[in-house]
Amino acid sequence: MANNSSSAVNVGDVGILAYCVSMETGMYIWGIGSIICCAAGLPANFVILWEMFKAYRDGAALTSYNLFLLNLSSMDTVFLLFLPVAIINHFKLNIWLLNAFSSATYTLNICGRPLLMACICLDLYVAVVHPIFYRRMKSLTPRAVGVAVVWFVTLITAGFYFSFNELYFTLFSTLYFIAAMVIIGICDAFILYVLIASGRSGRGVHPQKQRAIHTLTNSLVMTFISYFPPVVLFIFGLHLMSDSRVFICTVGLPITLTSTWGSAVMPMLHLNDLGKFNCLWVRCAQ
Repeated sequence: MANNSSSAVNVGDVGILAYCVSMETGMYIWGIGSIICCAAGLPANFVILWEMFKAYRDGAALTSYNLFLLNLSSMDTVFLLFLPVAIINHFKLNIWLLNAFSSATYTLNICGRPLLMACICLDLYVAVVHPIFYRRMKSLTPRAVGVAVVWFVTLITAGFYFSFNELYFTLFSTLYFIAAMVIIGICDAFILYVLIASGRSGRGVHPQKQRAIHTLTNSLVMTFISYFPPVVLFIFGLHLMSDSRVFICTVGLPITLTSTWGSAVMPMLHLNDLGKFNCLWVRCAQ
């Protein structure tokens, strides 16, 4: 890891403007990109939560996927709601407590979200690869336990980030990204194998499996777009750059946008699957 006298100064102690003096481009990219993600992601997550509330109010059953989606959208909403406060604090206020809380809320995006996406993938894996077992295990109890574990791990991690916010720009921040990519990649490989085998047998692909693979494809693509770049850059950049301050200001800050982007784009993809954007286009055409 890069070691330099500048690394003795913590970005959380002096604020981004002072820490990245003469290297402001990266921080402005982070700030503007974060605002765009908030503008796109918050309405999408609010719509998802509202649609789920209306469905349950009308007596719809809570499925395993909706259980994961409810918690995923809740995490995204809280994270995106506080993101503008974090931006203002970094650029203007420079209040240590707000900065520590900002680092803690970021765990919803870099810990809770990838772990919940991995849970969704595992659930789809069982549904596609072991359908008989899946039908026997329709109870939401094991899924609820999994969600509770994810929340527990996320809150514990948030405590570490609150106390040691410099952890955000270390390899520690990529651990959950790596875990999510491994789990989702393995699940996807097994699901594709089963689908290819069923196609060769002449039975075709069951509609439920088609829906599962569509959801999985979105999850897979978004997972690797969101998490692969920061993993690669944090692993190699921290070693290749001689000055950790240069790395944080020019690479570390902007690359965090890829995971933030996931909290905005994935909800929009879900709404598109529900046909919500089709309704919008029809209204605009009228």
